[in-house]
Amino acid sequence: MLIAPALHAQVTAQNKAMAEALFREATELVAQGQHVQACERFEASQRAEPALGTILHLADCFDRIGRTASAWVWFVEAREQARAAGQTEREQIASRRASDLERRLSTIRIEVPPAARLPGLAVEMNGTPVPASSFGVPIPVDPGRSYVRAVAPGYFQWTQVLYLEPGPDRRSVELPLLSRQASEPEPTRASESAQPGPPRWVGFVLGGSGLFGLGAATVLGIRAHELDRQSRDECRSDAGNACNAEGKSLRDRAFGAANAATVAAIAGGALVAAGVTWVVLVPTSSSEQPRTVELGARVTNGGARLEIGAAL
Repeated sequence: MLIAPALHAQVTAQNKAMAEALFREATELVAQGQHVQACERFEASQRAEPALGTILHLADCFDRIGRTASAWVWFVEAREQARAAGQTEREQIASRRASDLERRLSTIRIEVPPAARLPGLAVEMNGTPVPASSFGVPIPVDPGRSYVRAVAPGYFQWTQVLYLEPGPDRRSVELPLLSRQASEPEPTRASESAQPGPPRWVGFVLGGSGLFGLGAATVLGIRAHELDRQSRDECRSDAGNACNAEGKSLRDRAFGAANAATVAAIAGGALVAAGVTWVVLVPTSSSEQPRTVELGARVTNGGARLEIGAAL
């Protein structure tokens, strides 16, 4: 209970200090003619610590840069606050400026015919939602680019962009009937059952390629064994690794053939397994229950291992 008021006072003091610093910088920017930057500082100061004086400066700043609707809104707010605070002079200034701006306001009237009022219809202008009670009412906007957007569930979004001149510029937009999004028809069971399944000949091609790989592995294995046997005549019997140049060449070729045989055996076995899996497990028509097939090959210290799995 003691800490909470202290924290609130600290935050309030920080906000006051920030608002004062922003307000002073904004007035300096106004003196330098940099009104756009000044308006940003006045807005930030008002957010940090709302004050009637800041509102009057902000409204005047918006009027200087041509944002008549924003200036009008803030002068109306300043008039009401000054009246409530009994500050007659400020109330008169704000009232006079608001009346002058009201004659120069640019507005957009959004018309929504009954046929266009779809269920769930949402209309917004410049990112701000427009309630149904505001349809047909002239809404003040700042001159320049504005947009009106409408969307409803199951319909395409509609957007119209308008460019308003410095006021008074009166525009009216009539919302058309939104275009319905086409729904994709769901496939029927009859059409699904008529679709052909994957071709079985793919499995036979895979299996045939695998058999060719296994045959190549056998030939390479025999070749590796023969080269190794020949290399022994060129190497010392008491030291198997002490070979002359010819023996070393024969050994290297034997190792290369052996490695190639291993790779061919793994690839051939994998292709054979894949072909068998395709033919046996893959459904031949879309009406059958789909299956998941998993195939893997692993090289171990003692050779190679194939792993095949299937799940319904």
